[in-house]
Amino acid sequence: MSLTIWCNAGFSDAAKAQLEAGTKRHRLVWAKDARPSSLLTGEADPALLEADIALGQPDRGQCFDAPGLRWIEVTSAGYTRYDTAEFKEAMRDRGTVFSNMSGVFADPCAQHVLAMMLALARQL
Repeated sequence: MSLTIWCNAGFSDAAKAQLEAGTKRHRLVWAKDARPSSLLTGEADPALLEADIALGQPDRGQCFDAPGLRWIEVTSAGYTRYDTAEFKEAMRDRGTVFSNMSGVFADPCAQHVLAMMLALARQL
């Protein structure tokens, strides 16, 4: 089975090449406006309406209009803009899986907390 994967993440050329290599069996569609940061809200993109999978920061409102979306993976640990009762209910009713990348940031966050604790203990 071949899936259409839509992406608006602002990856480096090397990361794009790795994603393309790993998804050869599927159709990878790049959004016309890539988001250079996972903190930025995605813009509406017509290609999202054809996607089975959204990777990046898709426009929250447009996700409602994309009936084929089966999985939304945001490239951030936070997902506040998607955390509404209306969004969660609509995605649950359609059977769309929503996930984030909190695990990717676990080690750097833990290292930062430990560094701040040490700095506080040393009164830096």
